Parts: sequence; C-alpha cells; structure tokens
Amino acid sequence: MANRIVLRVLAIVLVTCAAAEARQSPNLAKVQTATFLGDGGTEWLTAGAFPGDDSILIGGVTLSADLTLLGVKAKVIGTDGPPIPEPRQFVRLGEKQTGRVILPDVGDVGPGAGEKRVGELDRELGETPTREQIQQQERDNLASLRSVPRSFQFDVSRSIEVKDAYVRLYGGEPSATGFVARFDPTLKQVRALVRLPRGAGTVSSIAAGQGGAVYIAGAATDRIAELGGDQREEKLEKFSPDGNAFPFGHAYIARLSADLSKVVWLRHIRTASFAPELRTLKDGNVSMIGPGYFVYDPDGRLLHANPMPRERVSSGSAVDPVTGRYTRVGDWMSPTGREPYRCPRLIIYDPDGTCHKYLHGWRGQFFCPNHFHLVADSAVRRSAYDSEGNLFYSTWSHGGNNCMGRLPYDPERSIPDGLGYTGSQTYAFVVKLDGEHNVKAGTLWTSAGSIQTLGAACDGSAVWSGSGNDTPNLPNTLARSGGGQLVVTEPNLAAYRFYSHMPAVGTRVAVGGCADRMKDWGFASGLCNGRPMLLCVSGAVAEEPTAAGGRQTPPLKDPVQEKFAGGLMDGYAVLMDLTPVEPLAVEPPKRQEKPRVKKPYSGPPLLWPAEGQEWLIGTEKCTTVKVTFRDEQDKMWPSFFMGKGVAGGKFTFGREKASAQFTLDCPTMLQTEGRQHQRVLGELVGAQIPTVKIHVSEMSPWEDTGEVYDHDRFPIGKCTIGGVLEFAGRRIPFKDAPCRSSFSYPHRDTKVKWTKPNYALPSARFTVMGSDLGLKEPLAGQRISVSVAWEAVSQVKGEVRGEQQPILDEMMEKNP
Repeated sequence: MANRIVLRVLAIVLVTCAAAEARQSPNLAKVQTATFLGDGGTEWLTAGAFPGDDSILIGGVTLSADLTLLGVKAKVIGTDGPPIPEPRQFVRLGEKQTGRVILPDVGDVGPGAGEKRVGELDRELGETPTREQIQQQERDNLASLRSVPRSFQFDVSRSIEVKDAYVRLYGGEPSATGFVARFDPTLKQVRALVRLPRGAGTVSSIAAGQGGAVYIAGAATDRIAELGGDQREEKLEKFSPDGNAFPFGHAYIARLSADLSKVVWLRHIRTASFAPELRTLKDGNVSMIGPGYFVYDPDGRLLHANPMPRERVSSGSAVDPVTGRYTRVGDWMSPTGREPYRCPRLIIYDPDGTCHKYLHGWRGQFFCPNHFHLVADSAVRRSAYDSEGNLFYSTWSHGGNNCMGRLPYDPERSIPDGLGYTGSQTYAFVVKLDGEHNVKAGTLWTSAGSIQTLGAACDGSAVWSGSGNDTPNLPNTLARSGGGQLVVTEPNLAAYRFYSHMPAVGTRVAVGGCADRMKDWGFASGLCNGRPMLLCVSGAVAEEPTAAGGRQTPPLKDPVQEKFAGGLMDGYAVLMDLTPVEPLAVEPPKRQEKPRVKKPYSGPPLLWPAEGQEWLIGTEKCTTVKVTFRDEQDKMWPSFFMGKGVAGGKFTFGREKASAQFTLDCPTMLQTEGRQHQRVLGELVGAQIPTVKIHVSEMSPWEDTGEVYDHDRFPIGKCTIGGVLEFAGRRIPFKDAPCRSSFSYPHRDTKVKWTKPNYALPSARFTVMGSDLGLKEPLAGQRISVSVAWEAVSQVKGEVRGEQQPILDEMMEKNP
C-alpha cells in the first residue's frame, strides 16, 4: 500500500491575479463613443451596418409619432399613417403573469416619474392593499398589454428579497415604427434619417449590399403596403402561421435606394417569425432568417425559402456569408433512462434545407453511463459567423457535469480553455469552428454565466452580451457594476479586447430574438474609412435602481448626446475602433500546466473483489456501453456507437484465474445525419447504418495498477481480454486487448458496511485494420483503434445493522 500511486486530475489553471492580467489583450478596442441617441419620445436601436465607405447605418424602433435625431427630423418612406397612441409607462406584471408574489409598487422611468398611475396603490399613506385592489391593478396592466412573449420581462430590484417585474419594450407594440439613419464615422452627424409609415413595421436588421444597396427587415403589419415600390407577398404553403415562441406573425424584407429615400422592392410573408435578421452573402445575394430561411438576389427574386422548426431558441440561428449555409441551435428533452435530460443541438443546413452536419445532439442515453455521466441540462443558445465563414456558438449548462465543454463531434475530448476560468455554477461556453467545423478555439466564460447575444466582428473577434460573475477592470472598461456585460475577445477567445458592465442599457428592451431567448443588443462590424469598427446598439433608460437603494445611469464616453432625451427609452450606441497594435491571436494559447502529481497512497485499505467474484453484464435497462473508433493518425473525427450488454453475460474476477463470457451489443451509431466525410467510418454510413457487437470470451488474471479512482476511494485493476468484434456482419478476432476497471460500492451510505465492491466500470482498447472494417484507401491500410467501455454489477450484499441491503440491480429495476 505504501507504494500505491495516486493519479491526480490533469492540472487546472488557477485563476490568479497573474491569470487575470493575462486575459487583457494587447489589442484593446478603442471606444470612440458610448452615447445616448434619442429624442423626447420612446425609441431604441436594433441594428447597424457598415457600407464600406465613410458612413455608418443604424436602425431602430420608435413608439412615437415622429422622430428627430441630433436635430434631423425623420422623413417618411411612402405614405404616412395617423399617429398611434404610445405607451406612457412600462407595464407591470402581476402574480398571474409571473407566478410569484410581487409587491404592488411601480418603478417609473422617464418624464412624470413618481406621478400616480392607474392601478397604482398609495403605499406612502401606509395603505395595505386588498386582494381586490391587487387584482384590479393586474386587470389595468393587462388592458395595456398585448400578447407579449412571457420571457420579454425585466426585473427592477427594490431590495435583495423583492423584485417588480415589467414587460420589456419590443417590436410588437401597436405604435412600433422602424427607422434607418446614415451617420458620419463619428456618429456626431446624421446625414440622412428615414422612417417607415407609422405602425407599418419595425427595423430589426440592416445589411449593406453591393453597389450601395441597403436592405432592411423586420416585423410587419398590414400598413407595410404604404412603403410603395415593387411589392410582393410570398404565399408559401409549407410556412405555418403557428409558432408559440415567436412574437410576430408577419415579416418583411426590403431594398432601399442608396440615399434611403425610397423602397426599390419589398417582399413580405404572413407567418410566425422572430425578429428577422439579414446577412449579405459573398455572391451578392442577401439572406433573411426569421420567418424561415430566405435568400433573395439584388433584384428581389426569391432563390431559397426553407421553413425552420419553431421551438427551442430558433432565434439563435445564423447564416454563413461564404457558403450560404445556416444553423439551427437549441435543445430537446432526451431521457437518459435514469433521469430526464435536456440535450443540446447544433445543426448546419445547406441552402436547400438539407442537413449538412449534425453536431452535439448525442442523446441522453449516450451520456448516461458513468464513463461519461455528462447529464447536466445543456443547450446551444446562439450562433454567429464571421466574414470568413468561421462559426461561433455559445452554450448554457446547469452544472459542471455537462457536454458543452467537449468537442461537438468528439465528447471524449475537451475544447480549449481560452480565458482560463474554472466553472462552479451555470456554465456558459463560447466555441469557434472553422469552415469544416473543426474546433479552433473555445472558452468557459466566468465561473457562472449566461450569454444573451452573440456576434462576430469583421476581423474575427468575438463579441457577446450576457451576465457573468467576473468584475472587469480593463483600461477601456466603462462601468464595473450594474446591468449586463458587454464583451469583445481576441479571435482565439483567450483575451479581452473590451469588457464592461452596462447598467441601465438593454435591461428593459427586447432588441430581437424569440420568446425562448430574447436579444438585448444588436451588433454590426465592418470597415469605415479603412478601419475595422464594431457597433453595439440597444436601448437605455435614464437610470435604474439598485438592490442597495442607489441609482445607476448608463455609462457614457465622449457622447454625442450627453443626456437622456425623454420618453420611456432612448437609443444607445457604443462605437469601437478594433485596429490592432499587434497581430490578432488566432491559435489557442499554450498555458503552463502543472504536471501530474503522484504521491504514495496513504488511505485506509481498499476494497478489492474477492477471488472468483462474479460480475454480471446486461442487468440494466438503460444504455451502459460505448464504443469508439479512431484512425491511428488522428486526422478524422471518431465514430461512436452505444448500446448495452446482452443479458446473461458475466466475467469472473481473479488474480490467479479469471474468465469472461459476455456480449456488448451496440446497434446505435451516433451523429449519422448529414455529411460523413470527416468521420473515420463515414464512408460506411448509407441506407444501412453499421452496427457493432463485441463478444468477449477470454480474460487474463487481474493485477493491481497501483492507481485509485474517485478521490482515492476505489482501486483500479488491469487485465487483458480477447474475443471477436462483429461489425456490419464482419467478424474480426482480437486478443490481448488491455483492459482496466475501477471497483466501487455505494460509499455515501455510511450506515452500510461493505466488504466487497459491487460495481465495476471496465474499459478496453484494441486495433483492427481498416480493410477488415470494409474501409477504402487510405484508411484501408491504417490501423483503427477500437475502445469500449461498459458497466458491470455484482450480487454482493451490504450489511445494515444485521439487515440485508438491496443489491444494485434490484434498485435499478425499481428506478430504471
């Protein structure tokens, strides 16, 4: 025992002051301005674009009858409509809408703050509201509340314990009217300002095309016809009006003249949609994601129209400007067999709507066994392409045992740890894939975080907004507390170019998105006067209360508008110059890791199986077996299979003599959707999907490895096994395959005394020739590694004060 060696976990990069300093990029973004952009009404900014000259395009939404920015009044495109009443206050939600008890006080923002509102109760006089008064207030609030997606809410902290919930402003307000402005490079001058007819529709996205073309898109109403120009309503049978998570039922795309004065053409469709998003493609066409996936040429001809599934974070989709492919993100419930599980998905579609790649989406059964046990609920929330076709995506997980820190095509390997954080609560990862969807960079963002909006700058930098638990302290940080956070990183996701809290910005508006995941910022990036620029836009209020009873205002830097202009909300913009001082970092950083620490084991005696102890295979109802195929040069993506042991199999442990007779049946191959050219067994995936069985008939005596498992609790033994690999009808013998296994027992129940382990987690590895599997050259002449992991149980009993402890497989029968 004295010589027993303990294997420690691979070194974890400690978050120290030195590491924090290392997160600061030498290429800090230069904040040109952080400013209000609004007038006396209610408006917010949603999108922007860089035409490539000396101007910047910005779009937004106003709820007021007219709009003036920096002294320039908006001109109307088409025929204007009559004024539409605008909301005078934020709509407060009651208990029925939020599911929690909320005090009846209302936090007013903007002109008239503090005035008594309809339904507001006079708490200053010490009045205790009755149930009838609270219900009346709810009815008053609902009278001014349209069918707003439930997640379009914000909280105003009154104390650490109490919050008031309100409806966010969003493009579904009856008076919502989109506008577009052309600014000079500094945002100090408005060169042109136009708006849609009142209530005709919003502007949720802008794209700059070839030859000075300007495209806009947004939600629409019947008044959209008042814009004029060449119009057509797309009537496509495969598009459904239903979509519970979608806030809109009518969307449009339009091309404007270069001077923004008129509509060249307009196309609209009546179908469920999130706030539409545009992307100009390298071939000169323009794509729209929202009501589905649409592609138009510059003359307004429809080239592609593909419906998209309408559930689970559809608004996280993005379009590749190089290939025209598009993504679908989200999650779905995929039970593990032992517990419910939210399984992530990341699908890349070709422009014609066929599946190009299906990443993640491994199914809960695959992650259930203890050789993985990556069963923390997880989802892919956002995706974004840079101008070169690299794909960024962001994720969320509810716990550390999650799959999102693993490669999306190989969960046995981890993504790079760019920023060097150590997770502790909710996990938010950002991952970068190249054009062939190989992982190029990745990072965990703070020890607990959630990302709302994700984008990519024109130079390959990543940009996102969200809530993390780190405190930024960069030279260009605008605020160190309050609101959400705004982040810009190097392309390798390993250093911050900008990181700041943004109090009172983006907290009371849904700039875009769907009900499952709204967006609080809009991002745009491109060249302006030859310099790489980044524009971040949203909506801001004059101030927000804090839990401590204070007030926070939006951060300003060299503002073009120094004060909140009025209404419920002003537009807000941050303009950054991304010109680097040294080459941007593209490759993941090489961090100094501590070597493996080995020391003699000094704990209590470990429980080993008894000589001749039998271990049963196939007693479980859930998936317990994983088989992995890899090429010897490690150039291909691995192929994975899952299944379970065939009932009746077993092996006998012995240091002098051991035996085995069992079969591991894995009929299910993972990630067979889409193109398979990067998979080691991809060429064999067709109408018939290969299946795998491993028949084990030989086992050598077991030896002590001198290693321990699970915090030094359980021993690890080794042996060799032999048998037959049955692959797609081919029988391939193998022998002397190295095998390892831990032997454990339910150690957490301290009332039970165990004298033998009752659970084993074996794994083995051997190689076969590619030609034996039916592969063609060059893989036919290579050795292919086959690794297999499975579970086994033993019918031993623990003692509880003389009572018999239920054996493991009986407990599994009760809780499959």
